[in-house]
Order: sequence, then structure tokens, then C-alpha cells
Amino acid sequence: MPLQAVSLLKRSREHNWFELMLLQANCKRSSLVGIPDLTFDEASGSYNFVATCDGKLTLFVNDSYGFYGNNSGFASISLSRVN
Repeated sequence: MPLQAVSLLKRSREHNWFELMLLQANCKRSSLVGIPDLTFDEASGSYNFVATCDGKLTLFVNDSYGFYGNNSGFASISLSRVN
């Protein structure tokens, strides 16, 4: 299958392959962002994410549905609430 056709299967066509993604199920399209979409705070060495709605936050790698079984690796992620 040509690469362009395979890219249609990505969970987010607007983001790069294997990019870390954030999604809130209660407001799906408005909350879908990739790490490059976030602002980086040099002082703290962290990315800033502002939730667009209440509810569960899901993090995933931007891959094709059904093809996650051949992925490997890990990430160390720390979330904290800032008022």
C-alpha cells in the first residue's frame, strides 16, 4: 500500500507518525493536540497543556488503528495541575 494511502489510517492525519498525542473524550476534536502544538516552558523544562473540557485525558502515540501491537518503548510522563 502506498505511504500516502497508509497515512489516511493515522489517528490524526494532521500530526506526524508516532507523535505523542493528548485527547479528551468529552470534547474529542477540539482537544486533540500533539506535543509540538503545546508551548514549552524553558524555566520548568515542561510543556503546558490547557484542558478544553472536563473529563478523562488520554495520551497515545499517533499510529494507525490496529497497528499498535508492533510498537515498543516507553515514556515517563508527569502531570500536575496548575491553578
